[in-house]
Amino acid sequence: MKLVYTPLNGSGLECVKKLLAKLGVTHVTVVPEQEESRELTPAEARANWWHYHWYYVALIAAVVLALGYFAWQRATTVEPDDTVTVVGRTEPDEAFLSALETKLESLSEDVNDDGKIKVEVKGVWLDLRLNDNEACGVLLSSNG
Repeated sequence: MKLVYTPLNGSGLECVKKLLAKLGVTHVTVVPEQEESRELTPAEARANWWHYHWYYVALIAAVVLALGYFAWQRATTVEPDDTVTVVGRTEPDEAFLSALETKLESLSEDVNDDGKIKVEVKGVWLDLRLNDNEACGVLLSSNG
């Protein structure tokens, strides 16, 4: 049996010759232009590397960005020394909350030792009024 073998840039030539010899194929013709492996140009080497490794580069870049974002958040976030919640029947005025925050900051101490005094004031309003229909519905459901 005669066989013509064309290795791709010389890859696989040695092992294919040994395998064919073990199988009893003695007349093997190798295409001379493909017999020797050629050296890749720098551009081809970069393209080949990128083809097989772009996923890892993208994954590493995403991890670095996530860690950078986390570090930036931790470094720039000012944790409040005190948190105060104002609860009322009406929605608290933002100017009132801001003035209360400023006044409490002047009276507070630096509890978390970050060099800044920060008091966070949150406003919560609860509307506990029931109109007559809702009140009747609540009474009927509890008695019913």
